[in-house]
Amino acid sequence: MNGDKEKVYELSWKVHKLMHERMKHNELNDLLNMTVTELLNEIEKFSNLKDNFSWHDVFELFNYPLHLHLRQDFFKIKKKRDIPKFVNKYIFTQQDIFDFYFKFGFKADFRSGYRLGDGIFYSFEKLPKQIKKSIKAHMPYEREKLQYPTMSKRDWIRIRQRDAYMKISVTAIGNEKAKEKAFAKLRRSYNILNFVVGNRVSTNRSANSSFYYYMHSTKHGYGELSEGNKPERNIWKPKHVDKYIRIINAIFNKKNPVELEQRILNAIDIYGLIEHDTPLHVRFLICIIGLESLLLGSDDRDYLGLKIAEKITFLLADIKWWQKEIYKIPLHKYDTITNEFVQKHLFDSRIKLHEKMKEFYDKRSRFAHTGIAKRKRTITEDDYQWADNFLRWSTERLVPLTKKFNHIAKKNADDLKYLDSYFQRLRYT
Repeated sequence: MNGDKEKVYELSWKVHKLMHERMKHNELNDLLNMTVTELLNEIEKFSNLKDNFSWHDVFELFNYPLHLHLRQDFFKIKKKRDIPKFVNKYIFTQQDIFDFYFKFGFKADFRSGYRLGDGIFYSFEKLPKQIKKSIKAHMPYEREKLQYPTMSKRDWIRIRQRDAYMKISVTAIGNEKAKEKAFAKLRRSYNILNFVVGNRVSTNRSANSSFYYYMHSTKHGYGELSEGNKPERNIWKPKHVDKYIRIINAIFNKKNPVELEQRILNAIDIYGLIEHDTPLHVRFLICIIGLESLLLGSDDRDYLGLKIAEKITFLLADIKWWQKEIYKIPLHKYDTITNEFVQKHLFDSRIKLHEKMKEFYDKRSRFAHTGIAKRKRTITEDDYQWADNFLRWSTERLVPLTKKFNHIAKKNADDLKYLDSYFQRLRYT
């Protein structure tokens, strides 16, 4: 604990005074903001307080507090000597547990108890009694009735009870910090589904504040419902991905994942940067960066394009969907691509895949070294779709290999856990 309590008290009093004085002098706003930042930095020096407050938490603590339990103590601050008691109660305090319930449009294929990263799905009926009561009381029927005038409140409640909620729990002291942590966990959890299904789980693919959510504080017992006319979020998943999601969940929730597992998580996080409105050339680049993060090791510093093309060639050339593409097989004849067909055409498939990846890496290099107008002309929607497939397929192939391999490059003469040995064996099969 390296922080200075007296300095926290001093800065808190300074913020408190500036908060009142700025009402008369607008030019004090900049000084107030700087002082709040200085106070937050001083709070962060205490190891038990680090990552428990956001800037807005500190600002709102000395602004007009929103919550009733703060107001009485806030108005007792008359002089500087009143500050330590207030600060000790609301800054030098224990963490609170915040439970967030993010609402999805409907629970297609997500049973209560289904885990996705840090989140657990609940149907409305399976929510804790207190949470269900609070959400039911806040259901925005009046606003929706403007859009659907003939809908009765009973019908509306029955429809809303089919919704799914994802519960995410975080620890913090400040409410805004809790929201920041919860949305970070929500996004990472949501990224898993996007990654497995292929960014097609909803019409709007970003996991951000467009969710309705209900936040419950364990310590203080109050709840908060998000406000605003925010869009529904209907999601789905095919049942065959459940096993894949369970394996990723196991990696996701490990305290100390090995290098290869961490690379898989990094690839999912990188893929999650793709939003529905991300420009095409940026989406393509994100997928190539994800492949680099996933597959390239310390021994691959030279000739990166050739190294990544070689690894993907041996990893993915036997995928039937790729062979369907290069041999122009109609979708209704997809079942004719048997294992015998795949093995018979494996050599040609590898050659074509190697050429495709060399082409992609060349486009990636042009993106980095030429003007933006030229970048856009060289990258097509088809390029992006295939780069997207290669990233997700490569990860899907590597996930089961985490049972045998821990890292990419060989670490010593006795090392048997490096993935490059797997690629070496594939080269001669």
